[in-house]
Amino acid sequence: MFSVLKSLFLAVLIGAAAIQGAPTKRQIGNLQCNINRVQIVSALAQMGGTLKTLKKETANDATASAAVAAAQTGLDTANQGVATIAKALVTGQAAPADARTQVEDGLNAVLSATQNATSTDPQVTSDFQKLTTQLTAAGKAGDGVLANCK
Repeated sequence: MFSVLKSLFLAVLIGAAAIQGAPTKRQIGNLQCNINRVQIVSALAQMGGTLKTLKKETANDATASAAVAAAQTGLDTANQGVATIAKALVTGQAAPADARTQVEDGLNAVLSATQNATSTDPQVTSDFQKLTTQLTAAGKAGDGVLANCK
């Protein structure tokens, strides 16, 4: 999944440079902006992998499974926001503020779904902690995009 998202992001950058009417500096972004963009896409992809693992691990635990399903919904929301932003970049449009909010809301939904998730299985607990670490990385990268993509 990461390679698909990474490829999509690279296509966005190439497409943004090739479209008629050059995109604004914000759309192309400086080096740090683009590093932050790759970081958030990478963190979201990693979270997807961890949630896929957790889904299998929690199949027989209704409470943990519900937390994983809610987190997946939040991740899907964040990914939809990123896709909207990528489409805007490709077409030379400003990234819609509501798409940035959608990414933030999705990440907050993942946090809400998993912050109190518990399990008696140490591997599940470890994977929830891994997800939290990935979520923190995504949040920092998103903050970097907001700060550096001007």
